Amino acid sequence: MKISPIVAFVAITLLQISCREKDVDLVFNQFPKTINISGKPIGIKEIMRGGFPTYLDSLIILRAIKESGNVLYIYNRNSFDLIAKSIYIGRGPKEITLPGLISVDKENRLILCQDVMKRDLWKFRIDSILINPDYFPEEKSKLPNILSPFQIDPVNDSLFSIIDNNPLHLISFCNSNGEIIDTVPNILNIYNPKDLSRELLTLSAYYCYEKHPKSNRYAIVHHTSDIIAVIDSKGNLIRKIIGPSTTHQVPEYGSNQIKTNLTTDADEKLFYCSYLNKPRRNDEDPLSLIYPVEINVFDWDGNPRAKLVLDTSISSFAVDYENDEILAFSADSSDLIIFRTKLSDL
Repeated sequence: MKISPIVAFVAITLLQISCREKDVDLVFNQFPKTINISGKPIGIKEIMRGGFPTYLDSLIILRAIKESGNVLYIYNRNSFDLIAKSIYIGRGPKEITLPGLISVDKENRLILCQDVMKRDLWKFRIDSILINPDYFPEEKSKLPNILSPFQIDPVNDSLFSIIDNNPLHLISFCNSNGEIIDTVPNILNIYNPKDLSRELLTLSAYYCYEKHPKSNRYAIVHHTSDIIAVIDSKGNLIRKIIGPSTTHQVPEYGSNQIKTNLTTDADEKLFYCSYLNKPRRNDEDPLSLIYPVEINVFDWDGNPRAKLVLDTSISSFAVDYENDEILAFSADSSDLIIFRTKLSDL
């Protein structure tokens, strides 16, 4: 029987599309490597409920969760001596009433701090903090007129990116006037926007993102499902990673759902996700939180590389690929912990 050229072309096209879809979705249940790592506590004297560390040259920047005092600490990376602190909570002229999200602009050596009450984004210069303990910046940007952004990251000196409250956007880009000038559209179809409650969209983050330092690739990391998407700046899917478990839940506000991927970090080679895969709250003690002891590692093509199993639970972490070091904050001990492993072997 003779097949017409048109029928043959359609069949080949459908086959190619099918192959591409299989290529894009990667389902896995096991990492190529599992590495157990023991940590070394630093023994910092400052007391805080939580903290988010960042490496910057010879410094460690620690963004703290506190109700009073100050929320930014700078340590010497080698000695772990406290050398500066900043961003004081209060109603005075050099204080912020309610600090929100804080991020580090490594390239420009800036700290971006959200003022929740005034919708400002203050720009603290790290070198000025080191020189003058009373320093308070004059530079600031306005935040967009939304209830609360869920992530703020620097793009350049005049642009920053956020997660806003619109389920049709994955990432939004804002200028210094707080105007959203561009967005990465959400074309992943992981959740139906109609299934996401208003409370969730305005009060709770159900995913986060990491950007490749040099290219326009992003990792979209979901908190209640075993799904990570690697996309380009237009929102096009490069790889959808499903695993290592099969958890897939529509996120709900205020419920004690299973949490999968939590905090993240990235460098030019890899991106990293702390991983729990259980509810955060303990039924026997609802006031205490459960923290992960695993960090899952992927490359920027969306390939699983390794599972790191830590001997201490962590609430956040930062990775220094060049020096084979992971610095984590343990909320259980209110301390910084150093883990070392050969990251280039992952």
